[in-house]
Amino acid sequence: MSWEIDLRSTQLSGPDHDLILSGDAYNRSGILMASVGMKLTLDLQDKLLNHKIYYLSVDTLSDVVSSLSIPANCKEEFIMFKRLYDKKQNDLSSGFSKIKNGETICLDSTYSIIKDLIDCSGYYYSVLAYIHYLSEFGNHTFSHCLNVGLLCFIFGKWLKMNSDECMTLTVSGLLHDIGKMEVPLEVLNKPGRLSEAEFEMIQNHTVYGHNMLKNLPFPFVVKTSALLHHEKLDGTGYPLSFNSDRIPRFSKIIAICDIYDAMVSKRIYKPKSCPFDVLSTLDTSFYGSLDQELVYVFKINAIRAFVGSHVKLSNGQEGEVLFIDPAFPSRPLVRLYSGNVVSLTENPKIKVTEML
Repeated sequence: MSWEIDLRSTQLSGPDHDLILSGDAYNRSGILMASVGMKLTLDLQDKLLNHKIYYLSVDTLSDVVSSLSIPANCKEEFIMFKRLYDKKQNDLSSGFSKIKNGETICLDSTYSIIKDLIDCSGYYYSVLAYIHYLSEFGNHTFSHCLNVGLLCFIFGKWLKMNSDECMTLTVSGLLHDIGKMEVPLEVLNKPGRLSEAEFEMIQNHTVYGHNMLKNLPFPFVVKTSALLHHEKLDGTGYPLSFNSDRIPRFSKIIAICDIYDAMVSKRIYKPKSCPFDVLSTLDTSFYGSLDQELVYVFKINAIRAFVGSHVKLSNGQEGEVLFIDPAFPSRPLVRLYSGNVVSLTENPKIKVTEML
């Protein structure tokens, strides 16, 4: 638990060398002089005193490491989120079944599936980390649609959309893969190579989804998003091989969220990828097929969300992400729990393997 100290009377000796800042320190001009997580050293103490900063909120490094040793997916806030998430999967499954049967569902109630989860998370950046722990085997259509809906909500906020636009984008993301209801589970979850007929069946989920939605009282863009979210800017997508000028902006946004979630999620036919690697892949492997301006917005804001996250490295060490260079998102600067700082840019043999 954090407590406040007076730097003028604090002697940095013995166990006090274990002190780290639990809050930022600003001078009287409002300039940041020390950030949360920094270790309190004699040099830092002198610097702060010279700027007439006398009081600090601190923790001990050992206490912080102890609390962080609890996996994020075992912490109370995540468990509460997961409980609601499971309920919302059931709600979405029920809604999809109604649509498949030709029944009408309300736009507001569909949007509330995502809005309730966002409100539960407390801080919507947390959802980016939560998604990393939410992948399961089995019928993943509903979890994937939930995740894409959540990512679309967040993306809409990053793009400063008004509330109506954000709602429509969120519902578009939530319903984008509804056409997979028409694809047999044994095809969706097939671990081996798909036959030509099976591959065509999966590609046709975009057409199936559009046909399921076209007569319902949803905004037109929700229906076109189900049809066009696999189109690529270079014309290599499906089902219509549209190029950039003919692809709606919402479909371009959903394409990014769809690919991101598919890569960070575990499936029966593939392991999940580390989010840091996925951010790098969006820049490289999908250059020319995804809208790069939108990719940049997604990447920059995801980077901000992941600074401060706790990770495990390929050498077995664990620590906190201090900085991520947008040019090399898979190579962050990490403060190890031992107190040492390691740059993965300067140590290319080490990589982030998972978030904690």
